[in-house]
Amino acid sequence: MPYSKPPFLSITQFNTLLRYTWDAHEEFCDIWICGEVSNARFFQAGKQWYFSLVENGSQMNCVVFESFLKNIQCTIQNGQQLLVRGSLKFLVKKGCFSFQVVYGKPLGEGLVQASIYQLKEKLRLKGLLDPDAKKPLPIYPQKIGIVSSNHAAGFIDFITILQQKTPFIQLCLAPAILQGDQCAGSITRAIQRLQHTDCDMIVIVRGGGSAEDLMGFNQESVVMAIAGSVIPVLTAIGHEVDMTLSDCVASARATTPTDAAHIITTPFVTLKKKLPEWLHVLHIRTVQHLQVTISHVCHVVDQASHILRKKEADIQTNLSFLCHRVAQCDPLRKLHQGFSIIRHKQSQKAVQSVTDVSSGEYLELTVSDGSFEVKVS
Repeated sequence: MPYSKPPFLSITQFNTLLRYTWDAHEEFCDIWICGEVSNARFFQAGKQWYFSLVENGSQMNCVVFESFLKNIQCTIQNGQQLLVRGSLKFLVKKGCFSFQVVYGKPLGEGLVQASIYQLKEKLRLKGLLDPDAKKPLPIYPQKIGIVSSNHAAGFIDFITILQQKTPFIQLCLAPAILQGDQCAGSITRAIQRLQHTDCDMIVIVRGGGSAEDLMGFNQESVVMAIAGSVIPVLTAIGHEVDMTLSDCVASARATTPTDAAHIITTPFVTLKKKLPEWLHVLHIRTVQHLQVTISHVCHVVDQASHILRKKEADIQTNLSFLCHRVAQCDPLRKLHQGFSIIRHKQSQKAVQSVTDVSSGEYLELTVSDGSFEVKVS
């Protein structure tokens, strides 16, 4: 029966074929390469170092297994220039290349790390790293500007938490490219667009990635755009261990996009939890204040009533005295006591002296119950 070639290869078949083909080239079995260390991490369980060597935008994934650790003449650190020897292997399961290091030695500081240190020193001299010079984040923002990609997982996590806990906060998205050669310019333009809005704060959201993926956030244009923003900026770039110059000049840094969402929503959640307690305390204090006020008013009313009663009694006493005095001065009272009023009959002028009358003159006398005429003799 003639052999029939299968119409296609599975991924495993293709990667295995590629590995066997690759292993046949002996020139890749003992190579020296040099580059700057990035994304260095040590796995304690397997006693292995994983890192990348980068140079001019190119990179190579490297690994040092436990049996070769003694041949590495330094502690592997990000930013150092490292010369290594090893073999290039193709990994069937992952479908990628890995440089397996058997020897390595340091050659000094890498160019990328040196440029970052240089820019950081420039920022320090300008005072842009001083915490006191940074704008504080608003405690209860009402509108937030977001610099991110609306398809990024970190952005989705951030938005999900905000909508669950604080759906009333308005969001304004300024889309940006968060990786690659266009990253720095795109982020800078997004930040500048948000300067013309009424946002209370800006959040730059990007999920995890390698040091190379986050390199755009170490570019001077991005860093200066954040430092010069009139609106406070919160950065949520990468994972907790990732730190960029953008984080250094921002008003605050969140370790992850999820952490940024919690930073924003926590004051609102706390306020919501404490509000019933505050209302209860306010009610108690209002009642207490009202009781004190009522007591004070009652006391004032009692004092006023006492004063008014005393004044009334004094007025009544004075009025009785005045009435008595008026009664004392009433001419008619004198008439009841036996006195009389004498007037000339013709002129009705009162007689005040014996010299005012003549013999034979008629006078009119008024007494308490009437009047009568008399003749002077």
